Amino acid sequence: MKVSLSRTLILYVCTSWCLLSSHSWTQQPAATGKKPNIIFILADDLGWSDTAINGTTTFFETPNIQKLADRGMTFRQAYAANPTCSPTRASILTGMYPGRIGITTPSCHEPDVRLEATLNQRSAPDQPSLSTQTATRLKQEYFTLAEALKENGYKTGHFGKWHLGLEPYDPKRQGFDVDVPNWSGPGPSGYLAPWKGKNFSLPAKEGEHVEDLMSQEAIKFMREHKDEPFYLNYWAFSVHSPWQAKPDLVEKYRRKSDAKALQREPVYAAMVESLDDAVGRLLNTLDELKIADRTIIVFFSDNGGVNWFEPNMKKNSGMDYAPTSNAPLRGGKGTLYEGGTREPCVVVWPGKTQAGAKSDALLSSVDFYPTLLEMAGIPVKSEVRLDGVSQVPALLGKKGPRDTTFCYFPHYSPPGHVVKTVPGAWVRQGDWKLIRLFNAAPDQNDRYELYNLKDDPGEARDLSVDLYAKVQELDVLLSKHLRETNALVPGKNPYYNPELPDLIPVKGATLAKRNGVLVITAEGNPSFSTTELPSGQGPFTLGVRIRAHGKGEGRIFWNTSKKEPYARERSASFPLEHDDAWHNYAIAIPAAQPLYSLRLDAGTGAGETRVEFLRLRDKGEKLVREWTFNGDDYVTGPDSRRQPEVPVGKRFQFTFDSSKIFPGTSRGITVYVPAQYKADKPACVYVGLDGLGFGVPEVFDNLIHSGEMPVTIAIGVAPGSVASTKAGQNPRFNRSYEFDGMNDNFARFILEELLPDIEKRQTPDGLPIRLSKDPNDRCTGGGSTGGIGAFTLAWERPDAFRRVFSSIGTYVGMRGGDGYPVLVRKTEPKPIRIFIQDGEHDQWMGGPEVGDWWMSNQTMERALKFSGYQVEHVWGTGRHSGKQAAMEFPDAMRWLWKGWPQPVTSGTSDNKVLQSILAQGEEWKPVAEVASPGGPLATDAQGNVAFVNTKESKLMQVIAEGGVRELGSTKAETSCFAFGADGRLRFADANAKKLMVREADGKEAVLAEGVAATNFVVTHDGRIYATDAKAGTLTLIKSDGAKVELDHGLRQPSAVTLSPDGLWLAVAEASTPWGVSCRIQEDGSVQEKQRYYWYHIPDWAADSGAKQAVMDAAGQMYVATRMGVEVFDRNGRVRAILPLPNRGEASAVAFGGKDFKTLYVIAGGKLWARTMKMAGVPAWSAPVQLPPWGAG
Repeated sequence: MKVSLSRTLILYVCTSWCLLSSHSWTQQPAATGKKPNIIFILADDLGWSDTAINGTTTFFETPNIQKLADRGMTFRQAYAANPTCSPTRASILTGMYPGRIGITTPSCHEPDVRLEATLNQRSAPDQPSLSTQTATRLKQEYFTLAEALKENGYKTGHFGKWHLGLEPYDPKRQGFDVDVPNWSGPGPSGYLAPWKGKNFSLPAKEGEHVEDLMSQEAIKFMREHKDEPFYLNYWAFSVHSPWQAKPDLVEKYRRKSDAKALQREPVYAAMVESLDDAVGRLLNTLDELKIADRTIIVFFSDNGGVNWFEPNMKKNSGMDYAPTSNAPLRGGKGTLYEGGTREPCVVVWPGKTQAGAKSDALLSSVDFYPTLLEMAGIPVKSEVRLDGVSQVPALLGKKGPRDTTFCYFPHYSPPGHVVKTVPGAWVRQGDWKLIRLFNAAPDQNDRYELYNLKDDPGEARDLSVDLYAKVQELDVLLSKHLRETNALVPGKNPYYNPELPDLIPVKGATLAKRNGVLVITAEGNPSFSTTELPSGQGPFTLGVRIRAHGKGEGRIFWNTSKKEPYARERSASFPLEHDDAWHNYAIAIPAAQPLYSLRLDAGTGAGETRVEFLRLRDKGEKLVREWTFNGDDYVTGPDSRRQPEVPVGKRFQFTFDSSKIFPGTSRGITVYVPAQYKADKPACVYVGLDGLGFGVPEVFDNLIHSGEMPVTIAIGVAPGSVASTKAGQNPRFNRSYEFDGMNDNFARFILEELLPDIEKRQTPDGLPIRLSKDPNDRCTGGGSTGGIGAFTLAWERPDAFRRVFSSIGTYVGMRGGDGYPVLVRKTEPKPIRIFIQDGEHDQWMGGPEVGDWWMSNQTMERALKFSGYQVEHVWGTGRHSGKQAAMEFPDAMRWLWKGWPQPVTSGTSDNKVLQSILAQGEEWKPVAEVASPGGPLATDAQGNVAFVNTKESKLMQVIAEGGVRELGSTKAETSCFAFGADGRLRFADANAKKLMVREADGKEAVLAEGVAATNFVVTHDGRIYATDAKAGTLTLIKSDGAKVELDHGLRQPSAVTLSPDGLWLAVAEASTPWGVSCRIQEDGSVQEKQRYYWYHIPDWAADSGAKQAVMDAAGQMYVATRMGVEVFDRNGRVRAILPLPNRGEASAVAFGGKDFKTLYVIAGGKLWARTMKMAGVPAWSAPVQLPPWGAG
């Protein structure tokens, strides 16, 4: 009879399958007649591909586990009976499937004692299946493997993770004489001392590793019992979380890590090596004690490896990648795919198994119990029930004893978990594997997946539809197994409601969507609760719109954790009108912590109660969660309707038909002037594309009256159209051309034509119209094509507009709008605040071929957030209409004008290139006037930058120490110039086709003739590479003046520069979107030409217009183009774009200044300068070795 004592179980990702992996059973040498020792090494969360034994890793180093495999038999198709730890561990010790035991999740560390599994009676509304509630303790009534061995004279010791129950269900009450460290947690109390848990019984000095110490404790046990049979359970904590490793090993693998590899996480690799070291100590001790020839060893893992990444891995463990990859297998821990249940497995049986043997015999973790007993010569008691079979035949090189095995996991993954699992089970027979997912089909019947693992070990091709007869055949086997093991098979969730997946009715109530609202039908209380909420910081406010006709007050309950019940002390009441009319309520929730869930009680009384929406906002008024019901059935609130106490503004309309920017167009203009406008100071401005939609007049009146936005004149702009010459015929509609175009045409129309015209007019009251020119005082908005057009207006002219409302924006392939997310991510952030709205059913049926509106708006929002913009969004269920936008418009305006008159500023982008090159707080500063378009720039060794004032034909120079000086006159024919390492200035006369050099005394000499250079660079040793845009050539001028034509047929070759290591030449083809890369040979010639660099081109141009290029110390290239300055990485890709203050295209670029950290650009008739974080490298510099760079 067992005595009661506590035992601990490990977390959801236990490694009980590690035991199955060491499936070769113990030896029993006839010469000695002694029973063999047994060592069972069980890794925790170690994947099938995490050791060298299966030939699937080059990153992890496991020489000792390989040494073990060289001594015994590797089972390549060994399985855990469950994809998590506690169930697999229980199956090893009992020889029974988890379904029979009742332990089906790693929950045995929980304080609740449950000895039997039960079926849950309800699941979340988004879960079509019920699930089971696992047992949390391994019952003492089972006759464990340890007890069977102990009864037959074995000394038994358990070392490491247990995770099968606290006292009285701990190892010492389940057959073990020794239990170290007597720990009940799901993972260790840390891997490096000092330990975090008070009861972690493993003395240690600071910095010592748990596996080092635990293996030493196991070795003490081996030494003490070397002359008698012993059973040593070495159930390692490695490689379960918390992920922590020896710093020197982490650094070792950090140097080895390849960012392109699937397995690349240094912390995890270091943990694997520490596990391997522990295995090595055990093997070495066996050899030292000379008992290896009578010791059976099993190596196994309890479940598959953790192949996902989540933020706390970075936060808590400094990890940048998922711990591992189980490739070529699919999935990982917690899943029913091969990566979740196929385990690394080695069995050493000296004198019996063939050394280094590999077996494809099918093995399950339930097989270890009967196998080890047979290897030890111990019969299984008749009263002991086993599901496992002895694998001794397979160990002896004969046919394996089983052709079928099973796995059972009747659970959904926890809410919010990265991996989404569905309750299910699988059967494998021969090469065939059938997965049954309980109630997962659309009609809540079971769903099946069928795979042939011989042909498809990665489970990529589901054959269930094509081979339904095989599905039926295997399903019979699976049903029989579940029945015979008394496994609880979940039924259909009666509360499944895919239309309302995040709301749960309280008992006696049902929920349904109807006519755009939530209908609560109740016998007594119309109540419901929410599923888990997104994080947010309190206090909170819940806005809700209810139509009730019962009685009593309303009440909102909240909790802050899953285990915290709803209670009156965590609730707030609100007066509820029961007049069968709609009312809005705002309920304060004074919780400071993030909320887990809410429950709304809408009074009492049978019948139907309706809810139109719920909006939960945090203390910063940020929307945490919104619930709306059904498509476009959105209704505007009181802020969008006339209120009796609010003064009403006036409007006037006119036709604008005198545009020069859009010649021949005619359009209607509506101007709305609020009653508060007095003309004593300029008013703020709102420009509405497509007119004054979204209820602008009513919303503005109400919000201006309440002080939630400034006095703003609204201007509604209809798109232009050009009339046909024939009366009654269709005009040419300009809407898409004006609004979808990614250029500044519409911005220029507004700023240069429309607003000046309006300011010449008067209000209906005879007041002059004064419009603010401050960009922080200007807002724009629109829907669909008007939505993207509003953004473009601010994007092109952030100096004029900085607040944007974009509804169902057309960020798709109409006229290049699908390129905006990329431009936003690459371009230095602009000072814009934007509110984006869209619905999941948004799709303009007039052009679905050009893109997905719903997905493109989400992509745009993520790009803006990535780039540090002030962005807010509201997603709904609406279609391509303005209904939700009209409802959200008042809140959008509140947010857009929040904090006014404080200016809208640009944020900090997560673009790593921008972060690496831009100095914080530094902006473009004008240096000098330069006649447009401006010639090239040239930098000398002191960092002085020369430029030409073409209007006066003077050569000027920006002095590195500060100031500008004149270097002398220059010929009008000078097309380009550059300094060399010797400090002499070379310049080209394109008309005379000469390259000249100017000496220090001012004298000039001819370097080469017959060269009409558009641009050139001088190398450190005096060679010159020159481009001729007209002839399409690239020419090398050697230091002795000899000319070599390197290439011809280039399309307007212009900008040319060298990589800092002097090995590569870059040439821009200005009339294309491409730039050429060539390898420089020892003699200065070039080879391997390739169109390598790809430029962004503005909407209004057909080419890059690249003029000049320079390199920085990281090998990144800066090119003056029509976009501004485009920054390329060493793989030829634009990674950053620097727009210029005057929105002009750049005609020259150079690094200068004392430390070459000032970037100079000519644009719009001015020379601009900006201090950078990254230093430039002039082409004449001596070659330097660049840091390593990858192919990614």
